Amino acid sequence: QTDGVRVDSDSSVVSLDHFTAANNGGHGVVVEGDIGSLSNGQVYGNGDTGVVIDQTQAGAVDKLIVHDNTNGGLSVTGPVLVSHSTIYGHVSGPYDAGLALWGTASAQGNVIYGNAIGIDAGLESPAGITGNRVYGNTDQGIQVRYGSFPLGQNVVYSNGTGVELGSSYSGRVANNLLYANTDASLLVE
Repeated sequence: QTDGVRVDSDSSVVSLDHFTAANNGGHGVVVEGDIGSLSNGQVYGNGDTGVVIDQTQAGAVDKLIVHDNTNGGLSVTGPVLVSHSTIYGHVSGPYDAGLALWGTASAQGNVIYGNAIGIDAGLESPAGITGNRVYGNTDQGIQVRYGSFPLGQNVVYSNGTGVELGSSYSGRVANNLLYANTDASLLVE
């Protein structure tokens, strides 16, 4: 399986801007090295995850449109802020989250809808998950597995469960608007 764009760990690429990664047999974009920014791109129809980022330096993902990839939209590990992106249409793969955040990643100001899980997170990020609009996801709008990051100012509606907090989450949840979710707007395990 061939990936659309791959940035290896020894690459000197600083940013990718105004790009399309579509209909590849593997991932749309894979970043294994440290990249400053990934912006203004479209990633869709790929045979695996749309975008996979695993890095140790600060980075930014901004203004992406990511949809209809087989194994989820974006999976981000490391100190990367995902912002102002639109993520939808990940419902039928083995891992069907629109946005997966791990380690010190964070999300702010995104629109995430029409996935099985909108945002799936296990974080140690001080920035957390803030100011996102998450709706129309069949399972959870936001699923938090663990961490102590803030979860605030999100608008979460019309999901199976709005926000699900795992028993290993100890962060602050404040100023979210949760409504019209089918099973529960807030589920605390």
